[in-house]
Amino acid sequence: MKNVQHTLVAVCVLTLFALSGCHSPPVYPPDKVATVNGTQLAYTEAGQGTPVVFVHGAWADTRVWAAQRDAVSEHYRFIAYSMRYHMPNQWQDDGSLYSMQTQSADLAAFIKSLNAGPVHVVGHSFGGQVAAQVAMEHPELVKSLVLEEASIFTVLNTPEGKAAAGDFFKPAPAAQAALKAGDSLKATQIMMNSVLGDSDGWSKLPAPVIDMLSDNAKTMGPFMAATPPPVDCAKVGTIKAPTLVIEGDHSIAFFREIDNVLVRCISDSERVVVSGADHMIQIRNPSAMNDAVLSFLARHP
Repeated sequence: MKNVQHTLVAVCVLTLFALSGCHSPPVYPPDKVATVNGTQLAYTEAGQGTPVVFVHGAWADTRVWAAQRDAVSEHYRFIAYSMRYHMPNQWQDDGSLYSMQTQSADLAAFIKSLNAGPVHVVGHSFGGQVAAQVAMEHPELVKSLVLEEASIFTVLNTPEGKAAAGDFFKPAPAAQAALKAGDSLKATQIMMNSVLGDSDGWSKLPAPVIDMLSDNAKTMGPFMAATPPPVDCAKVGTIKAPTLVIEGDHSIAFFREIDNVLVRCISDSERVVVSGADHMIQIRNPSAMNDAVLSFLARHP
């Protein structure tokens, strides 16, 4: 039966996120809105109990969590929101406020708006960096933390880490050139190929994922213009919430090296490596991702 359920989850992921045949309501478009910090954040939720807040990464939105909703909402209150500037949220300025600091302040305010006490937080990539920042600055809001290849690259200070970062950012000038030419979609494709470690990675993504990333390509310019705060090992070491670090066994060295630092520097942390997955773990192997998250949450009620 478990294998059958996992097959159904995979089918749900590979259909259009907004029009899937999954038994729960779709994750997109989100059906609720929270007003925080002078902006509106669209979100969706399902289930009851302790909230688990899912934070998507760069160029994404709630659709990236399509395969997590049913599994998580059986045991918890699943909540996935779209960050400021991400679909379907309306832009209220030119994007100049886009920064890790803005997004983490929004997440903190969003959690407070739930009026549900401390919550479990699951963050992917840039969303993992946002989630970690909230755990550092507002420990009272975070019951536990799941970092799915959080892109906290400022922690990389070893020769191996610096080399991995250098390789990762090599395509950045080409992406900047595309942005200067007004082609944010091309810039997104360039950087996504770097994320996946495959010069043809974009074209190999499932069509719904390409649609999601394309819909959010406009955020690439503000995202690349933002300067991340100088977080190091000592800073992430202030995270006191139990932390699960998840990575894919096919992920590039850039994310593995970051995870090495996070596991070493966060005292109450553990690591899970998911087979058959690159950076898009929740899409490549959703059943393993869900099992890892639910097992971790069960041990940190």
